[in-house]
Amino acid sequence: MNVYWETKPPKDDLDARYDHTALSPGHEYFFGRNVLFIPHSNIAILNDITETIDPLLFPLVLAEVFRGMFAAVDRRGSSVDHNLAVATWWNSDEISKFSQLELCFQDQYYVVIRELIGDNFEARIKLDENIADNAILGPLYDMYMRTLTSQDGADRLKVSVDGRQLDMQQLFFVLYAVGLCDNPNRDAWVRKLKFGEIPGRLRINIPLMNFAKFSVAFSCAKGMPMNPVRKCTIW
Repeated sequence: MNVYWETKPPKDDLDARYDHTALSPGHEYFFGRNVLFIPHSNIAILNDITETIDPLLFPLVLAEVFRGMFAAVDRRGSSVDHNLAVATWWNSDEISKFSQLELCFQDQYYVVIRELIGDNFEARIKLDENIADNAILGPLYDMYMRTLTSQDGADRLKVSVDGRQLDMQQLFFVLYAVGLCDNPNRDAWVRKLKFGEIPGRLRINIPLMNFAKFSVAFSCAKGMPMNPVRKCTIW
């Protein structure tokens, strides 16, 4: 950390390179340079515990990496090509399909926000970030399952949480939710929404509602709140 904060030559003044602080989890993607900054705080929970990242921890510590990577290929990154030149690399059909996808998510989020805090509030949502929350679940889940199942005995893995036995599929979603937990308070939700931030409850529930493998893992019947008939899906 002394090296990180050092501002005098010959040090690199690393903290001044990025807007995102190294002291809180998150990411920062630079479109013109195709550089993804992942602060150490994303994995600080592992300090003095392990030098490797167990696949069980993927949902907790790799989500921000996947969010940052998705920024390179969604609308935010569509105006910078693989040569880092300012050029639109989407064709008209791709632009149209993604626009329809954006409308689906926009409608879905506004409906759930109204259900959460009422009609008398105008929320400004960051659609790109909300779509990314939905987009990362599939690749993150696949990586988790592929890595975990390559280990001996992983298929028999079960963990007890509050007296309930969770298999490795269910455990993925529980750990993913832990990484987004925040203050379950309406006033806190309203304050977040005023600044364009989505409460953790919605960042967890809406992507899981749209993710078919969640419904399978927890046997959610079609039409239930966490397995709605109408879903917004990316992959």
